[in-house]
Amino acid sequence: MNKPPSRLQILERFGMREAPPGVQEAFWRSHNLSPRQRKLPAVLGDLLPRVWPESGRRAGALVRRIAAAWQRALPAEYAAKSAVEGLTGGRLKVRVDGAATRFVLERHLGEMLIAAVNRQVGEEAVQRIDFRLDSMPGRRVPEKARKKSTRKPKA
Repeated sequence: MNKPPSRLQILERFGMREAPPGVQEAFWRSHNLSPRQRKLPAVLGDLLPRVWPESGRRAGALVRRIAAAWQRALPAEYAAKSAVEGLTGGRLKVRVDGAATRFVLERHLGEMLIAAVNRQVGEEAVQRIDFRLDSMPGRRVPEKARKKSTRKPKA
């Protein structure tokens, strides 16, 4: 008859052996040892905010650091035409003011921007950039665009 694994072996198997005691405790609450009704172990990212509330704030700090690095890495003419919105799973979400800006940033400067941002942040946080077209706050809309059309509708 096989001997069930020890708690230490289970922690080792799920990469939780070196985790802080609070994280291990939350892991054990979600881990059922009965073979028939074994629950999947909780993901470390789900456990951290419960036992270490400051960890959620780290993500916000990382996005702020990336946004600052983004502004430093951009050529001056594009700094006011784009803004970092967030980071999810290595994908940096950036709002741009128009298709021309998106084209230049995506096609001509994309790889260089990823490398520059990661170098300034000090980690490989950004793997890809997703651009979203949107008007930028504080940007003047040309007078022609504001005027309503004076064309008569076809009858």
